Amino acid sequence: MTQVDRLQKLRATYGQFFSPVRQAGIDVGDGWYTILDLLLQRLTTLLREEPTVVLEVVQITEKGGRIRFQFRMSGASDIVKRDVRNAVDLAVLASARCCERCADLGELIQSPPWRVRCAACVDLRARR
Repeated sequence: MTQVDRLQKLRATYGQFFSPVRQAGIDVGDGWYTILDLLLQRLTTLLREEPTVVLEVVQITEKGGRIRFQFRMSGASDIVKRDVRNAVDLAVLASARCCERCADLGELIQSPPWRVRCAACVDLRARR
């Protein structure tokens, strides 16, 4: 499955979080697909408890070697806001240890551009 296919699957599976009018920008590597899928599953579960809440994904990118998940939310109680923020924070923490290319255990490389890579992906790039 290609990166485009994975992202289309996210949009199809979790369409309630993506505006049909505004196209949310999603620009992350294949390795973070599972993290995004798990995050969106968790958000679906959290928001079932308060059906009046509207959450819209604005952008999903990489910043500082971690997932940056930007969203708008309205109609949520303080408890749901806290739980959503905690779910997003957990995804960000997970992305800091997950190779953005292949999803193996990785390390944050703190040299511009900051990124998370496993040993195999670092070695692959060095051989090029």
